[in-house]
Amino acid sequence: MSSKSKYQAVYISPHLDDVGFSCSASIIEERKKGEVLVITLFNKTLSVNNNLISDQQRIEEELCAAKILNYDIMLLDEADALIRGKKHNSIGKVFKSDIENESDHIEHIARQIKEKLKNTEFNKIYFPLGIGWHIDHLIAYECHKFFKDKNILFYEDNPYCLLDGASEMRLHQLQNKMPLSKKDLENSIKRIILSYHKTNMINSYSLPLRILFKPFINSYLRGMINFHLDSLSPKKFINLKFIEKLLYIDQGILNKKIQASECYKSQFPIFFESRYDLLEKLKIYCQSKSEKELYERYHILESLE
Repeated sequence: MSSKSKYQAVYISPHLDDVGFSCSASIIEERKKGEVLVITLFNKTLSVNNNLISDQQRIEEELCAAKILNYDIMLLDEADALIRGKKHNSIGKVFKSDIENESDHIEHIARQIKEKLKNTEFNKIYFPLGIGWHIDHLIAYECHKFFKDKNILFYEDNPYCLLDGASEMRLHQLQNKMPLSKKDLENSIKRIILSYHKTNMINSYSLPLRILFKPFINSYLRGMINFHLDSLSPKKFINLKFIEKLLYIDQGILNKKIQASECYKSQFPIFFESRYDLLEKLKIYCQSKSEKELYERYHILESLE
């Protein structure tokens, strides 16, 4: 869906909606300097959700966000984790899968991205940090290793980064920051659960779909605990150093960010009860750095593996 030969920035999105939820402010800023391209990797879902949400509907939602934020889209047409065989065919497996077993698939996806961009110039390329440990997000993160000659930035995966402590735990894992003891992990999980319930209690109602989605949240939290307790093994540590970059959001950009997020009508009610709920979650997410200002957080890798 794109034919331009030069872009200011390219964003790698695991699924239709990930960049829209995560990077709206950044896209608006990059568009001031040039064109922006979003490449979605895993947009094929087939019978997922019992066909209640079609691939075409998801694409139309992405086009809605693209129109608001003024970016081009490109689809890799790869299969979502849930339909890639028995290895990831349940929510629990999707969030507990071991990335070490995905080397062939990572290389395949990275080569597909390179092929799509072979005649395209770009100044920056953004990858997800892999917060939340969804296997598709981890694969997208690992693809950055095939672009070491490029100007790489990492974005925090929304809505997973809105769970208090999730970003911290992922960065600890990647940067080999010890000690991250069992007690540290348990405290982070408690903060995540309290954060989740706090934002729900703020709202005066709950959508039926959100109620149905709560078992997923519980499964996700359990999977994260298991994953990180296992990741304390020294053999899995990676020695990286990230530099944090905050992109502050004014009211005009915030309005566009919320408007773009609401384009994803099939996904928004799963994660947020309303635009007010999204705003409250963003405020809680930003409180560690600022009492009043909202921002998106990005990371630059100072040292590559």
